Amino acid sequence: MAALNRSTSLESIASLMSSPQVDKAELDPMPIDPAYTISLVQSPTTSERCSGEGAAIEAEIPAYAEHARFFLPTENIFFVVANTLYSVPRSPFERHSSAFAGKGLTRDNPMVLEDVAAAHLDSLLSLLYPSEYGVYTATSVEEWTSILHLAIRWGFESIKNLSIERLSPIASDIDKIVLGRQYAIDEWLGAAYLSICSRWECLSKEEGRRMQVDDIIEISAIRHQFGLGALSKVVLPLSIGEVRVRFGLLASDPAVASVLNLTPSAAGLDAAIRPEPEKPSEKAAFLELARAGAAVALAVGVWVMDLAITHFETHDVRFPTSLTGDGTDAMNTDCDYSSAYVSLYADEGLVGHGMTFTIGRGNEIVIAAIKLVAARLVGKDTAALFADMGAAWNHLVADPQLRWIGPEKGVIHIATGAVDNALWDMFARFSQKPLWKLITDMSPAELVRSTTFRYITDAITPEEALALLEEKAAGKAAREAEVKARGYPAYVTSAGWLGYSDEKIARLTKEAIDHGFNHFKMKVGADQADDLRRGQLIRSLIDDPKLLPEGVKVGEGARDLNGEGLRGKNAGPTGAVLMIDSNQVWDVKQAIEYVQGLETIKPWFIEEPTAPDDILGHAAIRKALKPHGIGVATGEHAHNRMVFKQLLQADAIDVCQIDSCRLAGVSEVLAVLLMAAKFGVVVCPHAGGVGLCEYVIHLSLIDYIAVSGSMERNVLEYVDHLHEHFVHPCSINSKGRYNVPLDPKEGYSIEFRQEAIGEFEFPNGSYWVGRAAEKK
Repeated sequence: MAALNRSTSLESIASLMSSPQVDKAELDPMPIDPAYTISLVQSPTTSERCSGEGAAIEAEIPAYAEHARFFLPTENIFFVVANTLYSVPRSPFERHSSAFAGKGLTRDNPMVLEDVAAAHLDSLLSLLYPSEYGVYTATSVEEWTSILHLAIRWGFESIKNLSIERLSPIASDIDKIVLGRQYAIDEWLGAAYLSICSRWECLSKEEGRRMQVDDIIEISAIRHQFGLGALSKVVLPLSIGEVRVRFGLLASDPAVASVLNLTPSAAGLDAAIRPEPEKPSEKAAFLELARAGAAVALAVGVWVMDLAITHFETHDVRFPTSLTGDGTDAMNTDCDYSSAYVSLYADEGLVGHGMTFTIGRGNEIVIAAIKLVAARLVGKDTAALFADMGAAWNHLVADPQLRWIGPEKGVIHIATGAVDNALWDMFARFSQKPLWKLITDMSPAELVRSTTFRYITDAITPEEALALLEEKAAGKAAREAEVKARGYPAYVTSAGWLGYSDEKIARLTKEAIDHGFNHFKMKVGADQADDLRRGQLIRSLIDDPKLLPEGVKVGEGARDLNGEGLRGKNAGPTGAVLMIDSNQVWDVKQAIEYVQGLETIKPWFIEEPTAPDDILGHAAIRKALKPHGIGVATGEHAHNRMVFKQLLQADAIDVCQIDSCRLAGVSEVLAVLLMAAKFGVVVCPHAGGVGLCEYVIHLSLIDYIAVSGSMERNVLEYVDHLHEHFVHPCSINSKGRYNVPLDPKEGYSIEFRQEAIGEFEFPNGSYWVGRAAEKK
């Protein structure tokens, strides 16, 4: 038998004395300190059951008074759990609970605990009988939950409180919600629910199985209300009636009804996790429900869908605009507007389209780069990508070998933009929202998470961006309603190309006036005298009040000469504004002298006056032109967010001109929008070219609704050609403003019609085959 010492517990001694395996004679040789004799005193009841040598020991001990707390009986309590016999000192059980009085008195008549798990009892006993006092052998959530469970069941109040104390720092929010509900631990619930509603990650399948359906629905509703959480890959813990109300689905549709019959009951999700339907008709309805569920950002639901990106396709699409002079300027005299186009495909028919813009030769090089970048997404789970689009963007630019041929500039960067745009289009289509709506519905925190901040934190930090977005968040709904009602302000470039005759310029300018435009842009830089003449021609038309559409009045709305929308824009007497664009044709000194010579046509700004990378050159031009009331705009050829950062930090521009294809997709565009808003510079995106108008209306809506809150000083370029080749073409209302895209199926609005691809894909489209035949 092991020797006793001062650290031996009283209950251990009692256990030793009452154990049938211990011969009490073994205790005789042990020297006993008088201070510990009380632990060996037997109660009368016990001593009466003693005999022989044990009775002699009792007889030699004086009749002392029993200590109220530390006079421990020697009896054990016997339990049987899962055919295993337990024997432990009785006193802790009887002291904490009346449930054990008179039970488990002998090993022949143990207390059978049929519905108690051995692991639970082991955890509790390790607390009641520790091997070292002050050291809890229970350390995990599972062990302390076991102790909590039995403490509550048997009324061990102090042990219950200890369990809650020990669980608080180690239990997850899901643990606290589940246990808090089960055991009425109210102090956990509020903070745990708030944390779950606020976190980035969607609920996992395992988490959802542990929670009540009502809780899941409420969490999802809150996250949707505040735009939190990109979508998970599971959907719809709703009743049939709720689905009909929320999503307009007809229960009479047999396919939909078949799927809806699998919705969960209030009992929980365990019985509701079903495999994906196998019948094609049910699969279609299943996918429709998945997409509908995405629209309300439900975090957990009935089925799990692993929608992985399976493959992609590319198309080199070129339009022969060089034949008509469309797009000609001082630098680019032979333009065939072209699209390096990519389609990403995922399981169950989910698709996303993207493109970048070129002007003809070299488009095939961009296509080759797109293939390399898009391959990085094949096999990726869309739910993981959608949940963190900022991280997805970082993944696209992270290939070290591809990065070497940039980095983050040139062909590889615009190829990345096409792929990132396609991924955002897929996300928006899955969410059943136009892209602008998907992003403006995000919370400020989620929008920040969707943005890339690498290399620009010296201009704006994620924390600053979050504060900026939160400041604008309260007015988002009102701004959205306003722009839907009025449209987004636009300016027209179609009348000002260098290759047009005076007659064509005059005709197109008058048509633009009739359509309600009051901002016009012309190309300059080939010949100063000719530019001055052409500018005076356009000015004579746009400043003529006789040409204004019926009902349009100077001094009202967009033509209010004293209003915020025209302040500092050199507006003429009818409230018309002229801008000029040289497309990088001059050196810095040339630009200053040339533009000063055009002062009489009162341009608002000169766009791209010199090389797009020359930050200090732009700053010098801006400083020189400021006394003449002419601003500087650039950005169409800015490689990346770092160039915009420097333009803004150097105070080099009055107008920031993002390009939806030159930058590497939406996530990088968001970074530039946030920087421009912080620096107080208006954003007027570049949109001349195929597909750019379809793209940038989304970006301008995001800027107005969620970022800058400014619309009247910002105007969006509109070029009226090639829109007929898109499934969801942009459009202009009678006031010269962009209509807001509202079709929930259009995503980023960049899907080509198949007829356009068939006709203009290079070199095997029907148009190019026919043109090649003509040359033979």
